[in-house]
Amino acid sequence: MAPDLTDVEIEQIGQDPFLIVAAPGGPDRIVVTREVSKPSGQRANRRVPDVCATFGIAAITDFALFRKLNFRIA
Repeated sequence: MAPDLTDVEIEQIGQDPFLIVAAPGGPDRIVVTREVSKPSGQRANRRVPDVCATFGIAAITDFALFRKLNFRIA
């Protein structure tokens, strides 16, 4: 996160930084997001998967989580 974000940019970011910073707290933690990578995003427009990749944090989509857990709707 940029140290010079404006108040508007901070509001736009929302709770995502807190989610990402909690992930390294354990070896079994993975960030689950519906956002799609957009490497060209800058400042408040960076996507969760891109920020996670920068810090070496695992991130998957909700559908990947369902497959990993072998979740099925009958």
